[in-house]
Amino acid sequence: MQNNVRALRPSEMVQEAARVLSVTPDGTMVQSEAGVYRAQRAVSCLVAPEVDDVVLLATSERGTCYVLAVLEREAMATRLSVEGDLELSSTGQVRIAAPEGVDLVSQKRVGVVSAEVKVNAVEAKVATQKATVVGRFLQTEFERVKSFANAIDGVFGRFSQRAKSSIRRVEGLEQLKAEHIDHSAQKTMTLHGENAVVTARQLVKVDGEQIHVG
Repeated sequence: MQNNVRALRPSEMVQEAARVLSVTPDGTMVQSEAGVYRAQRAVSCLVAPEVDDVVLLATSERGTCYVLAVLEREAMATRLSVEGDLELSSTGQVRIAAPEGVDLVSQKRVGVVSAEVKVNAVEAKVATQKATVVGRFLQTEFERVKSFANAIDGVFGRFSQRAKSSIRRVEGLEQLKAEHIDHSAQKTMTLHGENAVVTARQLVKVDGEQIHVG
């Protein structure tokens, strides 16, 4: 490895290859043919140096050293790291693609702001301690829905359902309170129970062509 050392003006810097010895919060220790340096990572060097990496080092006669780029690395993993906030901006589209997976990890908040959000997946899992959804219109289409919950509370201005068939099983108590209740069946309505009680404060009316009691 050849070291291009020559007379420098204060504004000039010499570039050479070096190997990373250690990485600490105070800086990166590197070794070149000229010696051992404590270098800072340049702002444009987005790939964080790791031990045993071969890096491009820029040094000045005043002793300032910068790691400009990572040239070689034995490990396959690459980590992009910056100090402070990071913003990706494009006049077109931005796409992140990976055959093994993509993870978004944050200790505080992950926000998505868009005119339209699409999610296409063979399997989707959502685990949360609290979920709040606010919108003006919700439309869902599923061939099959299976849900488990300890408690469900809902407040609606109007609630409407349509189904070809409906089956509901309640192990404990089922209670319905309403100002008016209207049940109608086009063919047959059947009520079964070990005991049946019908009470009314004013009127109980049973009307039919045939009435069988007993």
